[in-house]
Amino acid sequence: MSPRQWIHSSLTTLAGGRVHQNTSIREDASTRTMTKPFIVHRFAVDRGDLRGDDITKTYVEEVQLFVHDVPGDYTVIDGILIAMRGLLDGRVDQPNGIIRCTWLEDSEDFRDDKMGTILRYGRYQIKHRS
Repeated sequence: MSPRQWIHSSLTTLAGGRVHQNTSIREDASTRTMTKPFIVHRFAVDRGDLRGDDITKTYVEEVQLFVHDVPGDYTVIDGILIAMRGLLDGRVDQPNGIIRCTWLEDSEDFRDDKMGTILRYGRYQIKHRS
Protein backbone atom coordinates (compact mmCIF):
# COMPACT_ATOMS: atom_id res chain seq x y z
CA MET A 1 0.00 0.00 0.00
CA SER A 2 1.39 3.41 -0.91
CA PRO A 3 1.70 6.12 1.78
CA ARG A 4 -1.05 8.06 -0.03
CA GLN A 5 -3.45 5.10 0.12
CA TRP A 6 -2.47 4.42 3.73
CA ILE A 7 -3.09 8.03 4.85
CA HIS A 8 -6.37 8.22 2.94
CA SER A 9 -7.73 4.99 4.40
CA SER A 10 -6.51 5.90 7.92
CA LEU A 11 -8.19 9.31 7.78
CA THR A 12 -11.39 7.81 6.41
CA THR A 13 -11.78 5.96 9.72
CA LEU A 14 -11.69 9.39 11.39
CA ALA A 15 -13.70 11.55 8.97
CA GLY A 16 -15.68 9.17 6.79
CA GLY A 17 -16.16 10.37 3.22
CA ARG A 18 -14.89 13.86 4.02
CA VAL A 19 -11.26 13.08 3.10
CA HIS A 20 -9.96 14.41 -0.21
CA GLN A 21 -6.73 14.51 -2.20
CA ASN A 22 -5.44 18.01 -2.85
CA THR A 23 -6.05 17.84 -6.60
CA SER A 24 -9.57 16.40 -6.31
CA ILE A 25 -11.06 19.66 -5.04
CA ARG A 26 -11.99 22.53 -7.30
CA GLU A 27 -11.48 25.90 -5.65
CA ASP A 28 -14.75 27.49 -6.75
CA ALA A 29 -18.28 27.97 -5.51
CA SER A 30 -18.88 24.20 -5.39
CA THR A 31 -16.40 23.94 -2.50
CA ARG A 32 -18.62 26.18 -0.40
CA THR A 33 -21.36 23.53 -0.43
CA MET A 34 -19.10 20.66 0.73
CA THR A 35 -19.97 19.15 4.11
CA LYS A 36 -17.65 20.58 6.73
CA PRO A 37 -15.39 19.88 8.43
CA PHE A 38 -13.33 18.05 5.82
CA ILE A 39 -9.70 16.96 5.46
CA VAL A 40 -7.45 17.45 2.43
CA HIS A 41 -4.10 15.66 2.14
CA ARG A 42 -1.16 16.98 0.15
CA PHE A 43 2.02 14.97 -0.30
CA ALA A 44 5.49 16.46 -0.71
CA VAL A 45 8.72 14.97 -2.05
CA ASP A 46 9.38 11.25 -1.56
CA ARG A 47 13.13 10.77 -0.96
CA GLY A 48 15.46 7.91 -0.18
CA ASP A 49 16.31 7.43 3.47
CA LEU A 50 18.95 4.72 3.92
CA ARG A 51 21.57 5.43 1.27
CA GLY A 52 24.32 2.94 0.53
CA ASP A 53 22.35 -0.12 1.64
CA ASP A 54 20.93 -1.90 -1.39
CA ILE A 55 19.33 -4.61 0.72
CA THR A 56 16.59 -2.51 2.34
CA LYS A 57 15.12 0.39 0.39
CA THR A 58 13.42 2.88 2.67
CA TYR A 59 11.95 6.26 1.85
CA VAL A 60 10.72 9.33 3.70
CA GLU A 61 7.72 11.32 2.53
CA GLU A 62 6.03 14.31 4.15
CA VAL A 63 2.32 14.99 4.05
CA GLN A 64 0.25 17.99 5.08
CA LEU A 65 -3.25 17.26 6.34
CA PHE A 66 -5.43 20.36 6.00
CA VAL A 67 -8.57 20.51 8.14
CA HIS A 68 -11.21 22.92 6.78
CA ASP A 69 -14.33 24.11 8.60
CA VAL A 70 -16.92 26.87 8.48
CA PRO A 71 -15.58 30.31 9.45
CA GLY A 72 -15.75 31.08 13.14
CA ASP A 73 -14.35 29.04 16.00
CA TYR A 74 -11.26 26.80 15.51
CA THR A 75 -12.35 24.39 18.28
CA VAL A 76 -13.61 21.69 15.88
CA ILE A 77 -10.42 21.92 13.80
CA ASP A 78 -8.25 21.72 16.93
CA GLY A 79 -10.13 18.60 18.04
CA ILE A 80 -9.62 16.93 14.65
CA LEU A 81 -5.89 17.78 14.70
CA ILE A 82 -5.61 16.17 18.16
CA ALA A 83 -7.50 13.08 16.94
CA MET A 84 -5.26 12.83 13.84
CA ARG A 85 -2.15 13.01 16.00
CA GLY A 86 -3.51 10.25 18.24
CA LEU A 87 -4.30 8.13 15.18
CA LEU A 88 -1.07 8.68 13.22
CA ASP A 89 1.86 9.77 15.43
CA GLY A 90 4.19 6.86 16.15
CA ARG A 91 2.04 4.46 14.16
CA VAL A 92 3.74 1.45 12.59
CA ASP A 93 2.03 -0.68 9.94
CA GLN A 94 4.64 -3.16 8.68
CA PRO A 95 2.20 -5.26 6.60
CA ASN A 96 1.44 -2.14 4.53
CA GLY A 97 5.08 -1.01 4.29
CA ILE A 98 4.79 1.81 6.84
CA ILE A 99 7.85 1.78 9.07
CA ARG A 100 6.77 4.79 11.15
CA CYS A 101 4.57 7.87 10.89
CA THR A 102 5.81 10.87 12.89
CA TRP A 103 3.98 14.10 13.73
CA LEU A 104 6.10 17.17 12.90
CA GLU A 105 3.90 20.21 13.58
CA ASP A 106 0.47 21.79 13.58
CA SER A 107 0.08 25.10 11.77
CA GLU A 108 -1.18 28.47 12.81
CA ASP A 109 -4.75 29.51 11.99
CA PHE A 110 -5.56 30.28 8.34
CA ARG A 111 -8.55 31.54 6.38
CA ASP A 112 -9.19 30.44 2.78
CA ASP A 113 -11.48 32.98 1.14
CA LYS A 114 -11.62 31.07 -2.15
CA MET A 115 -12.98 27.97 -0.42
CA GLY A 116 -14.95 29.92 2.18
CA THR A 117 -13.31 28.08 5.08
CA ILE A 118 -10.99 28.46 8.01
CA LEU A 119 -8.23 25.87 8.33
CA ARG A 120 -5.12 24.56 10.01
CA TYR A 121 -2.86 21.72 8.96
CA GLY A 122 -0.88 18.98 10.63
CA ARG A 123 2.40 17.93 9.02
CA TYR A 124 3.66 14.34 9.24
CA GLN A 125 6.66 12.35 8.05
CA ILE A 126 6.09 8.82 6.81
CA LYS A 127 9.01 6.41 6.63
CA HIS A 128 8.13 3.51 4.33
CA ARG A 129 9.40 0.62 2.23
CA SER A 130 8.90 0.45 -1.50
